Amino acid sequence: MPQRFASVAKIAAVGAAFGLVAACATVDEDEIGAAVDREMEDLYAEMDETRAIAEDARDTAEGADEKAAEAHSTAEEALRKAEDNEEKIDRMFERTMQK
Repeated sequence: MPQRFASVAKIAAVGAAFGLVAACATVDEDEIGAAVDREMEDLYAEMDETRAIAEDARDTAEGADEKAAEAHSTAEEALRKAEDNEEKIDRMFERTMQK
């Protein structure tokens, strides 16, 4: 989010610079265009970097989701085994009590 504000600030700075430069009669339009082009290239580079960070975060989240699913499956299996063992122990206890 801070990067987004930085991008907005850069656009505002470019707009202000363009306004100041446009007011000056000695400035060449090509210079203004070049400055705007450089700023736009910087903004696109920042957008690409932000997109890459977001994709990395998504990949990490997907990996975490897979790990959580595996852990849940393992926990369910452990619970089933514990319940099976409890039933076996109960049956053994009942047999012992019947003797």
